[in-house]
Amino acid sequence: MRLILNKHRNALLELIQSAKLDPQAFRRIDGEIKDGESLRIELVGTPHYFDIFASLMDTQRMFLYKQSTFKIAYPNPIIGDSSWPYRKPFNEIQEQFKVWLDSVVKGYLKYLDEEEEDRALPDLWADLAFPSALSHSPSALQNIKFSIGEQTRIAKALHEFEEEVQSREILTREQIKLLHEQVEYLVDASKRLGRKDWLAAATGALIGFTLQSGLTTEVATQVIRLAGAALQWIAHTPLLLQ
Repeated sequence: MRLILNKHRNALLELIQSAKLDPQAFRRIDGEIKDGESLRIELVGTPHYFDIFASLMDTQRMFLYKQSTFKIAYPNPIIGDSSWPYRKPFNEIQEQFKVWLDSVVKGYLKYLDEEEEDRALPDLWADLAFPSALSHSPSALQNIKFSIGEQTRIAKALHEFEEEVQSREILTREQIKLLHEQVEYLVDASKRLGRKDWLAAATGALIGFTLQSGLTTEVATQVIRLAGAALQWIAHTPLLLQ
């Protein structure tokens, strides 16, 4: 006599499909326990599982379950398990399995996707080279206006940066237009803002451009590094220091 029938197994698979999860991401493991049978559904390559234990009770099939749990926590997520000590009919086990899919499995997969997506993104602040020299001594730069000569040098550096980006053919026409707008904004801002304020504006404008333009990680990194190389001299100019 079988306690866990194909209709039980099929019902679990249908719930996985109804939850819009990939059935290939799961594995079924059949087993035996004392006076009964067991069934484990694993999320492959993860610590997550849902165990079902079947036995007879007054000639009726009754079931227990044990499942993995998941909770976002700092610095690491918490993975544990929980179980139900009282026997239930299979339809109640199905409901719990559905809850497990919606909360534990989907929550864990979303967490993994966010982590993977974040690892693929560049640290644009770290790649922005020209203000990095100030991070070790944020008070080293006076917030006084640039001289006429410095304004001219900034405009020349920004336009050369813009030309270098265009020459690499890594931007679309619309993206080039957006970049030009940011360059002209920074050229104009150099005539109005103090040194510290201008560097903050330049950082925000360039990072904002990469995000607004929807650049790929590779292209965004190139643009930021080219900007850093073009303007790094500002942080190292002795006339700007106290």
